[in-house]
Amino acid sequence: MFHYLVSLHIRCRLEVPLQLPHWPITAEVRHDIFLAFKEALHNVVKHSAATEVSIFLATGKNDFTIIVRDNGKGFDPIKLPERIGRGNGLKNMRQRLEKIGGRFEVQSAPAAGAEIKFFVPAAVK
Repeated sequence: MFHYLVSLHIRCRLEVPLQLPHWPITAEVRHDIFLAFKEALHNVVKHSAATEVSIFLATGKNDFTIIVRDNGKGFDPIKLPERIGRGNGLKNMRQRLEKIGGRFEVQSAPAAGAEIKFFVPAAVK
């Protein structure tokens, strides 16, 4: 995936803790997280006109958070329901996270990029 971003001249920054806790999760949950993350990167490539994307992984005592932030053109979050109606990407990400007991957030503003956050409980099995 990262080679794909580089081939499109989108710089990718990755920030992950050096030590990761051992949290076994099912293949189904892992698959839902992967597909939501993949969709977030797809949206950066397809819609944002970004030159840089930053990916953060933060772990808490009972959860972890994945953040995908771009420096693209952004959008008006007030019109988010309209955007969800036009495509399935944001809706699918939200549904995937809710399905596993997590949470999904979008923050954006015109000309200010976008930030997608996935909150995943560590006890997901």
